[in-house]
Order: sequence, then structure tokens, then C-alpha cells
Amino acid sequence: MGRFRALSHYWGSKAVRIAAVVVALAVAATAVVVLLPDERSAVEIPADATFSPTTPPPAAAPPDPIALPAQPRVLVFGDSYTAGFGATDPETDGFARVLPRYLPGWDLAVEGVGSTGYLKAGNDGQGTFLQRIERLSYGDEFQLVVLQGGSNDQNVENAGLAEAVDATVTALRSRFPSAQLVMLGPVSVSTNSNANKRYVNAVLQEYARENSIQFISPLFERWFPTESQDEWVNIDVGHPNTAGYDHMAQELATDLTAIVVPR
Repeated sequence: MGRFRALSHYWGSKAVRIAAVVVALAVAATAVVVLLPDERSAVEIPADATFSPTTPPPAAAPPDPIALPAQPRVLVFGDSYTAGFGATDPETDGFARVLPRYLPGWDLAVEGVGSTGYLKAGNDGQGTFLQRIERLSYGDEFQLVVLQGGSNDQNVENAGLAEAVDATVTALRSRFPSAQLVMLGPVSVSTNSNANKRYVNAVLQEYARENSIQFISPLFERWFPTESQDEWVNIDVGHPNTAGYDHMAQELATDLTAIVVPR
């Protein structure tokens, strides 16, 4: 079976397919499932939310391909997935650390902090994505920023999520004006992602669509089907293991290759 890709540049003729997946996820029949630690949430989708994950967005012009030199300088910024939490050695085995295996010549800087998000400020005062961006010491040295996250925002009061995303993206663009941007949505280490995580994913996807930003959705692409948990998941912490992060890097490299053109 061919892989289902949920990149923003597929809007147009494939918008109906993406919308159908959102609807199917939102209205799926109730089932008894075992949720891993990162899938647990008791937060309700806000009643005043301006975007519903079951509402198909209108068709939009696809974002432009991303033109990069052969050896780009790239920042991967995100949460515990970017940090490699769950791997044998997060400093060497996280997906961002091993991405150059599959994208030779890419020079990566990695900024991952667990329990942080667009709204979530971390468990120990690490700050939201926006606050963390304000503390970065890099100059305008990147050709591409991969903004990964959203999973932690399922566990906070997520009214105002779109505004927080906008503030984060605005700060990144201001800090790194030479860089292009790719948004990488929430990750689920099983097919049974909960409704709140799907809601966050839908908000991020809609924001990316409205702002012509390339968006990659591990949820819709099913990077971690439930049957892969023994091979790719550290069950104790609800995150990928070393093999799972290598798999994540391969999936991301495939998606980036599809949207990057040489400069």
C-alpha cells in the first residue's frame, strides 16, 4: 500500500482526501485502546475554537518548494521528540541527530526541550517555544528551520493555540530572516492518537495552509502504526526508541526530499 502523504503542497486536488481523513479520525467509533504515556489527556477541545478538525478547509494555493543549497545549515527546533527522549543516547540517537544519514551534507543544529510547546511552558520553567526562541544565541545562519511540536499542547488549555503558533512563527522569521520554514506536526507512537492531539494537528495544519508553509503530519502519514510498537517504541516512556528515531529520520528525510529543490 502506498504511503499517504499529508504535506501542505498537496492541497488542491488532494484537499478532499486530507479532509476525509480528518473527518474519519474525528468521528471514529469508540474503541477500547491502550494509550501510551504521551497519548493520555483529559483536556476538552475548547468550545470557542475557531477551527474544527472536522471542518474541511477551503482549497488553497500550495506553498512554493523550498530551494536549498547542496549543504544547507538547518535548525531543528522542538520538544522531547527533537531532544531524542526515549533513545539509548538522546544526544546521538534522536531523529534530528541522525537525519544527516539520509540527507548527506545537511549541517544540523538541534534545539529540543521536553514538555514544551506552543502553549506549554515545560515542567521546570523551560518556557514555551516563543520564550525559548527568544533565548537562542544563533545568528542569521540557517537556510531552513524545521519547527517540530504540538504534542504537549494537548495537555493544556488550548484556547489561543493558533495565536501562540503565529507568535512562534513570527519570532522565528524575525530571528532567522534568511531561513525558510517547515512545520512538523505532533507525533503519535501508535495509530490510536487521541482527539486532542488530532485537534492540535488540525490547528497547525490550518495555520500552515493559510500562511503557505510546508506542513508534514506524522499522524496522517501514520509513521508509527500500532503494530510497530515492539520494534520502534520505548513503551516505558511513550516515545520512540533508538530504532524508532532512525525510522522517524527516514520518514522526515523522504518528505523533505519531496519538497526541497536545489538552489
